[in-house]
Amino acid sequence: MNINQRQRQELEALTSTMNIISASLDSIAQQERLIYFSQEGTPLSKRQVLENLHFFEGLLERQRKQINVLQDSLRQAGTPMIEKLNKVIAFLDQQLAEKDKTIQELTQDLSQKNRSISRLQSHVNALQGDISDLEQKNQAQLKALDIQNEMLNECYVRIGTRKELQQANLLTGGILRKKINYSNLNKEQFAKVDIRQFKEITINSQRPKILTAMPKGSYRLESVGGGTILHIIDPAEFWSVSNYLIIQTN
Repeated sequence: MNINQRQRQELEALTSTMNIISASLDSIAQQERLIYFSQEGTPLSKRQVLENLHFFEGLLERQRKQINVLQDSLRQAGTPMIEKLNKVIAFLDQQLAEKDKTIQELTQDLSQKNRSISRLQSHVNALQGDISDLEQKNQAQLKALDIQNEMLNECYVRIGTRKELQQANLLTGGILRKKINYSNLNKEQFAKVDIRQFKEITINSQRPKILTAMPKGSYRLESVGGGTILHIIDPAEFWSVSNYLIIQTN
């Protein structure tokens, strides 16, 4: 009965110790999975990983203290079965030491990566500043090109009777004033057009006269009802001599 009682106590101690070791292993394995991922399985940020590493480091320290207590109690028992259990505990202690080393390496690695990321972020910010400056310069250049392009494509049109043109002082040549007064071509007296868009114009006259020297063959006049349509066939040729178009109506 005494032997049975002693064996029962040893068995209960063995079972209790195995339960503690099993719980320790399960706890470590579970926490290790949660270092990099949340409960839902989504990746964590570097700050969260670092916090988990510190927590896991504390967990390993608590498990190590618990194993030391078990080793002390089992060392006093001294049965063959418990000696085998001591080997299991020693293995677990070795695993804890390896995990602790891994935590230190990961913590150092994260620290180095944070410094590298900080340098990269500073470099990226500088590049973004350069890109912003280049974009502003490009916008200014594009605006200048647009203005220049508009100026190159600006032309001016004036349609009126001889009397209206004379009153505007656009005609010269004595009493009849049949010639254009090029010295008095004021843009404010004309309608500004874009030669890229200005392809034709309807003239409220059956026999209009184009007074400016527009090259023949670059346009044609088409009688429509009581008026006339000026079709510009070749805009580049049409505006090659002058960017002013003066048309006299009857």
